[in-house]
Amino acid sequence: MVTARTKEVDELIGLEFGADDYIKKPFSPKVLVSRVKALLKRPQRIEENTIDKGDLSLNTVNRTLTKNGKIVAITSVQFNILQILMMNPGKVFERYNLIDGLHNNGDIPDIFDRTMDSHIKNIRKMIEDNPRRPQYILTVRGVGYKFNENF
Repeated sequence: MVTARTKEVDELIGLEFGADDYIKKPFSPKVLVSRVKALLKRPQRIEENTIDKGDLSLNTVNRTLTKNGKIVAITSVQFNILQILMMNPGKVFERYNLIDGLHNNGDIPDIFDRTMDSHIKNIRKMIEDNPRRPQYILTVRGVGYKFNENF
């Protein structure tokens, strides 16, 4: 990740969301080339293409969501929110962490704290048997959301 964000918290969030490295601008081109070479020397890991939790399956390659084997229509932003949550079951995300995660994924939507609540509500309508009593995406009052670690 190459970024102008220089605060420690930004670096921690970037690394938490899966960046292999975090390079702050301005940077030395020689250092960048050296870091890229170091990354290329690492053994390649085989990434799983799907995240399966309960009767949900999220395919990260073709960006599809299925529930009970049936494809569920989902927007790009909703997919990315669900992916962040499903990849980190049990981890509580504050709204701003989810918003930052969307920015790191390349989505630059106009999302604010309460807009995130609307996205979560819409995702619940798609994946929950009873959205009023969610089993997958749980609210942590006063903090944010988490994906149920029991799946």
